[in-house]
Amino acid sequence: MTSHAAVVARGWGKPCVCGCSDIIVSEVNETVTVKDLNLVFKAGDVISINGATGEVIKNPIEVKTPELKGDLELLLSWADKEEGVMKVLANADSGPDATQAACNGALGIGLCRTEHMFFSPERLPIVRRWIFHTECLDDLDHIKHFQRSDFKDLFVAMNGKSVTIRLLDPPLHEFVPRPEQVNVNVARELGFGKDVKRMLERIESSKSLSCEVTRLPFCV
Repeated sequence: MTSHAAVVARGWGKPCVCGCSDIIVSEVNETVTVKDLNLVFKAGDVISINGATGEVIKNPIEVKTPELKGDLELLLSWADKEEGVMKVLANADSGPDATQAACNGALGIGLCRTEHMFFSPERLPIVRRWIFHTECLDDLDHIKHFQRSDFKDLFVAMNGKSVTIRLLDPPLHEFVPRPEQVNVNVARELGFGKDVKRMLERIESSKSLSCEVTRLPFCV
C-alpha cells in the first residue's frame, strides 16, 4: 500500500520514508530516537533520506535534483503512447509545482487543493485570524489576493491545459493552533490580545466554525 504522505512528498519533490517502526518521535522535546541503536537526533541535526531505497542515513550526503527515471518513467511513457485515451494530470497547488509538472509532461492539473495555498508561515496567521474573526475584511482581502495570484500562476504554467480546483476542504485542525501551541504571543498575533483562555475556548468550539470556513471565496 502506498503511503499518502509519500505521495504528497513526491509532489513536493521531497524524499520520504514511511513505516519506520524503530523510531520514536517526540514533538514535545523535538527529538527522534532510534530504539535499538540508542541514537537520538535533535531539532537542527542533519540526516539524509533516500526515498527510493528507504534508507535514513545519520550523516549529510550529496544530493541531486530528482529525475524522471526507472519504473515511473516507464509508466509515464506508456501513458504518452495512449494520450488519446489516457491523460496524466498533476496534483499542484502553486506556480512552481505547476511549472515542474508541466516540465515533466503533465497534461493539466487534476487537483489543486486550495487549502494548501495557506500553509506558508507568512499566510497562515492571516487565515487563522480570518477563521476566528470572520468580520475582519482586511484579512479577507489578503486571502483574495493570495488566491488570485496563485491561480494566475497555475494557469500561466499550464498554458491552456485543463486545471481543476477544489475550493476548500479544511480539516480545521490543519489551520487552528493546537492548544499546547497557544501562548500570549500567539493570542496577540491572532487578535485575542493577552486573553489566552478565550482563544483556547474558541479552539475548543472550532467544530462550529466549519460552515463559516467553507465559505472561503473562490476569486479568479
